[in-house]
Amino acid sequence: MLTLLISNIAMLVVAVRYGISRKRSSSASEQDVNMTAVITVTCVCWLFIFSWVPYVIRVMCNASDVYIPRWYFTFQAHFLALNVCFNPIIYSFTNKSFKKVVKKRVFDALIESVRNVFRR
Repeated sequence: MLTLLISNIAMLVVAVRYGISRKRSSSASEQDVNMTAVITVTCVCWLFIFSWVPYVIRVMCNASDVYIPRWYFTFQAHFLALNVCFNPIIYSFTNKSFKKVVKKRVFDALIESVRNVFRR
């Protein structure tokens, strides 16, 4: 997890310092796309780290025979599930084309399910 954190920070620094700010020939929209990608990856990585911290704490406590309250197992499991739930939300807030595709797919699926209900 520490490796992921260090690589994420390094990627963010390199992208901001060298990849985005020194591209004088690229257009402003291309720089916006690059910055959006950096923000998206950073958010996803940080969410991943925060979601897995309770699990890592549980594993370390189990390995050292430290008592863990029963509620912590449920808390840790729900926290991991939240990671899976928040990834699409992060992508939809930071990527316009992703948002368009998801809206179209969800709308198409909703229309199809309504048609199936009325066909019966």
